[in-house]
Amino acid sequence: MTFLNKITSHFYLKQYLSKFFFTKIIANYLNSYSINFLFKKNKLYRKNNNKNVYLFCVPIWGKKYNKLFFDYCLPTLLAPNNIPYINKNYNLKIFLYLERDIEYYQSLYPRISNYFDKFNFVVYKNQDLKKKSFKKDTDINIEALKHHAGISILDEALSIQISPDLVYPDNYLKNLCLIAYGKNFCFTHISSRVKAKKFINEINKYKNKKGFIKISSRNLAKLSVLYFINDFKLMNDNLDKNKTHNGISWRKINDNHLAVVPGILGHFAINFKKQDLSLFNNMKTWSEHDRVLPSYFLSQSRFKIIAGTNLAFCAELSYSDNNSRTRSNQKFNDQNNNNSLADFVNKSIITDWDMSK
Repeated sequence: MTFLNKITSHFYLKQYLSKFFFTKIIANYLNSYSINFLFKKNKLYRKNNNKNVYLFCVPIWGKKYNKLFFDYCLPTLLAPNNIPYINKNYNLKIFLYLERDIEYYQSLYPRISNYFDKFNFVVYKNQDLKKKSFKKDTDINIEALKHHAGISILDEALSIQISPDLVYPDNYLKNLCLIAYGKNFCFTHISSRVKAKKFINEINKYKNKKGFIKISSRNLAKLSVLYFINDFKLMNDNLDKNKTHNGISWRKINDNHLAVVPGILGHFAINFKKQDLSLFNNMKTWSEHDRVLPSYFLSQSRFKIIAGTNLAFCAELSYSDNNSRTRSNQKFNDQNNNNSLADFVNKSIITDWDMSK
């Protein structure tokens, strides 16, 4: 494959640089072949006026993730321009995959219990999806994804994936739906990883008596940079010894803006197709979700990257850190170790993290 890539690259340039007619003809043919081999045209890029929007909440289990979801993730989604806005302007369903009946969580988290009656929550038990063949706890995520995708395909719904350890700005769902409406694509966006304990102390200041958290995208970006996990702090490309090879690459423009080259993009709003189920059936681990899906959607011309924090952004509450080693002599590097089709596209994008008032 490396040899073929070199041949293709050679002829791609020849069609512009060569003075010989036949060389240009061959080069143009090989270039067209390589593009058509890698990318399939999305002929169904328009979507009808269907306004079904489904939130797919990745299965939640264990005390830590239950608390993160019900105390922080869900309250940010209950801000006026998130779930309430979508409920008013679209056909909203919220799919939860939980360990217990919903009444248990209503009693455990009384401040948000009334929202379960107000909005259309559809609850499934993780136990009902489990199989004897499961080798890891996260295998339930793949099974839930297949289950939810099947429902979304039947209803032609836009599926927005929600992870329990994420917090969202107050305009997240509104912006995503306004961007995605009428477009038969899959959307992704940038995110941060923050120190959970310190970040939680700050995010609690935005929680009101009604139980929801309302924080602007600019404030969320600002808090994210303030409480970066150490791995992210060391992805500053102005450092000679850094970790840009293993994730994002960022540099400070001024007090209000970071220029960020994204790493893996794994937060999706998806218009599923039936053929996607074959891919999900062949997934072996949940990590393939954000490593395989971007290249898969890109190869079908179904992939859109939202590049500004003011449009779509989220912060991951992380309890793990220092997962990779620094490397020396890496100043100004913005090329990470990943070499999938989507990674080459990601590396070509510079996103704006806006922290202005």
